[in-house]
Amino acid sequence: MNRTSTLLKSIAAGIALTIGLGNNSQAATITVSSTSGPAYSATITVTPTAIVPLTGTCPYGYNYTISYDYSISYSTTPPRNLDNLQFTFKCGSTSIGPNSVSSAAGSYTGNSSSSQYTSLTNCATATLASNSCVSSLEITVSGAGISSQTFTVLNPLPIGLVSFNSQAQNTGVVLTWVSSVATPETYYIERSKDAKSWSTIGKATATQSANSTFQYTDNAPLNGNNYYRLKMQNTDGSSEFSHTISQKINRTGLEEISVYPNPTKSNTIYFTGIKDAADWNLSLRNTLGQELVNATLVGNQIELPNIPNGLYMLQMTNSLTKESKMLKLMKD
Repeated sequence: MNRTSTLLKSIAAGIALTIGLGNNSQAATITVSSTSGPAYSATITVTPTAIVPLTGTCPYGYNYTISYDYSISYSTTPPRNLDNLQFTFKCGSTSIGPNSVSSAAGSYTGNSSSSQYTSLTNCATATLASNSCVSSLEITVSGAGISSQTFTVLNPLPIGLVSFNSQAQNTGVVLTWVSSVATPETYYIERSKDAKSWSTIGKATATQSANSTFQYTDNAPLNGNNYYRLKMQNTDGSSEFSHTISQKINRTGLEEISVYPNPTKSNTIYFTGIKDAADWNLSLRNTLGQELVNATLVGNQIELPNIPNGLYMLQMTNSLTKESKMLKLMKD
């Protein structure tokens, strides 16, 4: 499935700007014009081309740079070449750059001046898409009559993908996307906790009708940030990714938390319904309100000190969400 360029034209503070981000080549083009002095414009096109690992076997992840092609042209002879021209590539939540390059008219090939570590270990198959390096890039320019400014070029939706959204519900996270074309392909739903390492959690088969709406429910979302993207697999074996969306889940499962055995004769008590034990704080008080224990859980059990038989109040508090639940504990 090919992707067409999207163009955005705007006039801001007298600066004419055209931004286009292409598809398979991920070309980004801006045209910026002078607002004072001699009239001229500069057109810059940047095309990230590949991931370049700096090591060979990559057993523990690898450092990588990005190779790219770029060109610059002027509408007429400028007073001088641009004073500053920099590219910053975005790979997920990380930035590669800025990379300062020549602003003389011409076409060039280069590698990013900085590198980044990733947890992916198969450097032989690393691509711009697998490293999430197709989401956006920044182009910073300044020159005679052109004030310093940075343009962010965002990755458009693949052709035919009208929308891709998420909504948290009681049943989980509901993902909904709309396709405007009838294309024989499979959608693989991928999830990540950090927008870097991805796993497939489901798939949907496309229909043969245009303007189709698809829905998938993640019934077991992660606690905290959940990042989602679609991998669109074509019948010819090629594939491309949607943009990434996120949904934050603050699910502590208060109603599921309980303590056992209760009543107890032992100083060791256990909990059910606890997720991410390290996020939970326990406070044990007697009927006089005196706190006897204050501790952070390290698992689903805790060893209490020797306490007299009687009724105790056990307050469980989640350090992230500040939600709490009060439990009664009887010591026999």
